[in-house]
Amino acid sequence: MNNKLSQKKSVHWRFHKLRLFLVFILVLVVVMGLTIIFPPTYSFSNELNNAYNSEKNIEKVDWKCPTDAKAAAVGTVELGVYKTCGTTNSLPTASMIKVLTSLVVLEKHPVAENDDGETITITQDWIDQLEKTINEGGSNMWLELGEKVTFKQLLQGLIMLSGNNIADSFAKEYFGSFAEYKKAAQTYCKEHGLTQTTIGNDASGLDEGTTSSASDLTKIAILALNNPLLAEVVGTETAELPYLGEITNINKLITDYKGYIGLKTGYTDLAGHGVMFANKTKIDGQDVTIVGVVMNDDNDYEAADSLVKQAKKALEVTTLMTAGTVVGHLKYMGLERQKLVLDHDISVLRFKDQQVDLKMEQEADFSGQITLSGDYGENRPIILGNSSAIVSGSFLGTANKVKMKLFG
Repeated sequence: MNNKLSQKKSVHWRFHKLRLFLVFILVLVVVMGLTIIFPPTYSFSNELNNAYNSEKNIEKVDWKCPTDAKAAAVGTVELGVYKTCGTTNSLPTASMIKVLTSLVVLEKHPVAENDDGETITITQDWIDQLEKTINEGGSNMWLELGEKVTFKQLLQGLIMLSGNNIADSFAKEYFGSFAEYKKAAQTYCKEHGLTQTTIGNDASGLDEGTTSSASDLTKIAILALNNPLLAEVVGTETAELPYLGEITNINKLITDYKGYIGLKTGYTDLAGHGVMFANKTKIDGQDVTIVGVVMNDDNDYEAADSLVKQAKKALEVTTLMTAGTVVGHLKYMGLERQKLVLDHDISVLRFKDQQVDLKMEQEADFSGQITLSGDYGENRPIILGNSSAIVSGSFLGTANKVKMKLFG
């Protein structure tokens, strides 16, 4: 009798649980149906634009330009050109243009990362160019007829020894003639916004018709540092070359100063002394590469180092919005309203005198974006860390998330 009673209770409990489960499913279907018919809506709050008052966070940056330089510029790989000094006109570049020569050749003849490139057998054409360079009194990399040299070693001779002969031989080797190289270089300049750079009658910069501005040369430096092989070579202190043995980079910023990873020196009587520079540092724990150029200054190394030190003081990482910042609200049928909050901090790298503007844009597919922009030139604040953020709220216990794209 007890067993039968127990069995009846068990069956009854199972039916009860089944009814509860069916009720739950029914409620869930109703909620989902209502959500489809009347989907939750969200709106971004004006609180976003008040989260960071950029005007109150701007600091004055006292900037001292090199007094003897005809032109100079400084910026970072991350932000672009920040400050220019002296004339904004184009000036003779001397050998600093060899960085551009390298970029144009590497675009035509790419070399994979961690690769030395092809092995080249030195022909009479290479020797003839070497003799021509010597007769012109230009800097050179010595070569022997029949010698086998890798592309990387030739690039080291071009940058570290400033070999004019390598620049002009590269032009003929990879483009067939200097005229074809010049066309390619002009196209490269146009494609990369180097509007103040002109190629003269050689690829080395010895010809005074090769000119550029401080702003353009800084852009060229940034392009170079984004090419793995070229970035390695411009920052190399010593290297081993066939016949010559160990060579030392003629750029004293590399050998005598702290933190420099490139780029290139230059000198002619008309161009004077110049140097393109790159210095790797940390700003508030963030890796930053400061770049720039000094043109026509007998104290070019000291002038470059002064610009780097000033840039380090002018840079900062600042937090625009912290995790938990309310950026909008979630509503359902106009009855329920929940806050949408950021799930992580949004920080940017900027110069202290750079205004950062925030703007939230709502899109139809339940996504949005935060746009950040700077207040001068082409410089833009750089968002650090995650490239997107999730703002989230809840309705009826169900999490609702809105993904926002973050970009500067």
